[in-house]
Amino acid sequence: MSLSAKRESLARIHGRYQRAGRPHQRRILEEFCATCGYHRKSALRLLNRPLRKAPFKRPGPKIIYEPAEVLPVLAYVLLRFCAYLGQWPHSFTRLFALIRSALWQRHELTSLLEVYGTAGGGGRFLGTPQQAYLAGFG
Repeated sequence: MSLSAKRESLARIHGRYQRAGRPHQRRILEEFCATCGYHRKSALRLLNRPLRKAPFKRPGPKIIYEPAEVLPVLAYVLLRFCAYLGQWPHSFTRLFALIRSALWQRHELTSLLEVYGTAGGGGRFLGTPQQAYLAGFG
């Protein structure tokens, strides 16, 4: 049963459960547990607390990331993941370092990471696209 269907079922049963006497509450609780798949104690907690009208919202402003901020970080993480899965030999590690440094310089990732509080101190770029030597690409 989907979460929205469980919420609808709770909304239907909640008022009836609150108004019912103890023997009827027991039957309603068993029916609710059987249809929604809740454990008995969880169902009791849902049925005894006040019904929430609106879904829970996180306090504070809504966080919106710009694509220019997300793209280099995502590319970096994907490259790290591919390097880990493929257990890249040394030559692919160089290519990885080259792509990473090009991304960091192009999108000024160090200043972006400082804004989010994850990169302290200065970094040194070990490879640049101008220094790249890839065999077969004269």
